[in-house]
Amino acid sequence: MSVVSVWYHLDSDESFISDYIYIDYDAWFYFSLDQSEFEFPVGDYVVELYVDDYLEETVEFTIY
Repeated sequence: MSVVSVWYHLDSDESFISDYIYIDYDAWFYFSLDQSEFEFPVGDYVVELYVDDYLEETVEFTIY
């Protein structure tokens, strides 16, 4: 099974898609992000989770 997440940063002048991030599907709903570790810019994000190239889940959140 191929699982990737695609990140969209909504607060930049041009929205961008980050590199694909491979994650454990079972851990998706317990997902947390430490900004200091990953250095993502603050702002609003949408993350799309694809399983075997099909959109499985969409999550919106804000990093402060």
